[in-house]
Amino acid sequence: MIKNKTFLQIISISLLFFISSAFIVSNSEDETMLFIQNTLNSHFNKGANERILKNYEINLTKDGFFRCKKIYPEGKIEYFSFNLIKFKSLDFAGTEEFGDLYLKTVSDDVIVQTFHDREGDLDSMANYLVIPIKNLEMDSLILLEKNFSELHQKIKNR
Repeated sequence: MIKNKTFLQIISISLLFFISSAFIVSNSEDETMLFIQNTLNSHFNKGANERILKNYEINLTKDGFFRCKKIYPEGKIEYFSFNLIKFKSLDFAGTEEFGDLYLKTVSDDVIVQTFHDREGDLDSMANYLVIPIKNLEMDSLILLEKNFSELHQKIKNR
């Protein structure tokens, strides 16, 4: 009877540890996603192109997708999406004051869609997505790249 009780205690402790560690991994993934999303949203440059955006949205989803939506004053919408399993690299062209962040994928894995475009709506695929950035210091850029790579690995290893 005592052996069974000890065995059950060990099993209970092991199960509790397993459940706790699963929560910690998930929480770490959530924190990484939140860091990436907050960094990109706080440094997004709405006025980078000749046309200032009316609004934009950058989201990372729990199922591993990166989504970016750009809304222009005349109503045109550009939508970009890719699965973070397909993330390859992050490149930056510019200065700490202004630049473009290139999120590259393995192949043509970025879904590109336009809506309400005068030239017609578009559905295509691309191998990168460009995000206009402002006021991003080199240390933050390095940390952003590190977090993208870590999140890619976490999602890949699920």
